[in-house]
Amino acid sequence: MSPRFQRLGLLTSVLAIALANPTPARSTPVRSSMAPSVASLSSLFAQGEWQQFTSPDRRFSILMPGIPEEENRSGNNGTSRMFMLEKENGNVAYGVGYIEFPNVPDSLTPVQIDQLLDAARDGGVGNVENGRLRQERRISLQNNPGKEFEVQSTQGIVKTRIYWVEPRLYVILVASSSDRTFPRDADRFLNSFNLERNQAFNPGFKLSFNRNF
Repeated sequence: MSPRFQRLGLLTSVLAIALANPTPARSTPVRSSMAPSVASLSSLFAQGEWQQFTSPDRRFSILMPGIPEEENRSGNNGTSRMFMLEKENGNVAYGVGYIEFPNVPDSLTPVQIDQLLDAARDGGVGNVENGRLRQERRISLQNNPGKEFEVQSTQGIVKTRIYWVEPRLYVILVASSSDRTFPRDADRFLNSFNLERNQAFNPGFKLSFNRNF
């Protein structure tokens, strides 16, 4: 992983630290497999090298501009599994994965879910050097509640989407070394995230606000 990729932080380790309390010594980056059993390499797009990546457990899929690397972390309160890829000579990075909490209650209330999403946002902002929350909005995916937020720092900007799909917090993000703009394909990447199985959802969740700073 390049120094620039590490400096941007990507919020993957940030969210893992803030929420799952991982033990860094047990974090082992490994090369992820894009074999046909994980993702079909035949689903290439005419433009560039974008292809569908399906998680090894086949619970989510996303379009990625290449083959990601996998990084796993485990800690006292949960585990995280992230798939990350950098492009444009390390100036842009894409990440997708999840943090899984085995000890959460069977069903969180809407208030508790909001608190969890806010904690993820605050952890992401607070652990990025000179990070500042630029904007945020509530989102949902297949009726699962989430949050989108942008963090700006002296190293660049990160746009992150998180979704609570019990017992997982899914994380999808794009980081750029530019302090003003995201890569052209950022939304293409973020919008392509899809849950592949019927997973937990929260019928009482309602979208209510957008915030700009």
